[in-house]
Amino acid sequence: MGFRGVLKVLSFIGWTVLLLGLILLGTRYWELQSWSRTEGVVVKYRKGVHGKPPYVAYKVDGREFVIGSKVRRRRLAKTDLKRGDKVGVYYPPDDPSAGRLDLFLDLWFVPTILTANGAFLVVVSQIISRGRSMIFNLRTSGFPD
Repeated sequence: MGFRGVLKVLSFIGWTVLLLGLILLGTRYWELQSWSRTEGVVVKYRKGVHGKPPYVAYKVDGREFVIGSKVRRRRLAKTDLKRGDKVGVYYPPDDPSAGRLDLFLDLWFVPTILTANGAFLVVVSQIISRGRSMIFNLRTSGFPD
């Protein structure tokens, strides 16, 4: 596979990751539009191998639910939340136990990273491709070296 082939693969991967990120962003946005929102309270931190994600208790129709952050990495799981702090919780009306914390890392981190990385790969592959084409055109157009 030559240089053009590598650029095509890089561009294809970039467009695929960008499209996946945009689909996840859109899906999450529309999902949250149909979900209900309530306030929860941080009740504990669970010590684990990868950090201390917060656990939040919230009530829906008199029933109490406890959910934890989906973020498990030590550095990402660190938040400024303390026991007793209020946190927003989104949940589907038909299944309140499937709530998600209203925190950027829980809702938007993965789609945002995918979108940014995909856009970066697309831009880099296009710049390299166009730059290489311009250099090739200069060499073949009769300009002296």
